[in-house]
Amino acid sequence: VVQTAHYDGGRNMIAMVVGSKRYMLSPPQHCKALELLPPKHPSARHASFDWADPNERARRKDGKFCEVETVDLVLEEGEVLYVPSFWFHYIVSLERSMQCNSRSGKSFVGKQHIDECGF
Repeated sequence: VVQTAHYDGGRNMIAMVVGSKRYMLSPPQHCKALELLPPKHPSARHASFDWADPNERARRKDGKFCEVETVDLVLEEGEVLYVPSFWFHYIVSLERSMQCNSRSGKSFVGKQHIDECGF
């Protein structure tokens, strides 16, 4: 199971209860290179293409997407991951898993934020 690359407006704590998942995290200053859906789109905080698709990645090999800073990690049972507001995260389940999320802070999703992305 894959969760499309996206960001959340509030801070996010993720506790892996059972199993493991791979997380790829990128800071908000790279939003233009990550090719988000247009601001008025219902899924505007999501990437416009599937990062897992090798054909999609190959089309971008000469673009800014391949230069984006990324933290790639595996969150395992008993571990907790903090994802700051507006950090992009792409999630791949590596096995059957269960996690518990807690979001906090004021959410700015759908409001004026991240000026360099033009939202």
